[in-house]
Amino acid sequence: MGTSFWKKYKIEQLPIPTATAEEEGQLEALVERVMERKQAGKDTLSLEAKIDVLVFRPYGLTEAEVLLVLNSFASVSLVERSQVQANYRDLARGTFSAY
Repeated sequence: MGTSFWKKYKIEQLPIPTATAEEEGQLEALVERVMERKQAGKDTLSLEAKIDVLVFRPYGLTEAEVLLVLNSFASVSLVERSQVQANYRDLARGTFSAY
């Protein structure tokens, strides 16, 4: 097996969008809630699905593209995919709430 080498000029071409202050605030609040719930031994799947949507949003991916990405990871459960898909649809309708 070979090793992949990343060239600096290639890495610099990767599109990495910058989050707005509002997006950063939403992500920070969600991460804090996830950490609190995990410490309390509670389920965090719905909150983590919201984080996924907020991370996908700046890339402008379609719902089909988001599902393609999620389907490429065997560790993403069907339940999580469904929650991300529902959140993505809420985002498109303008009814998504990170809180």
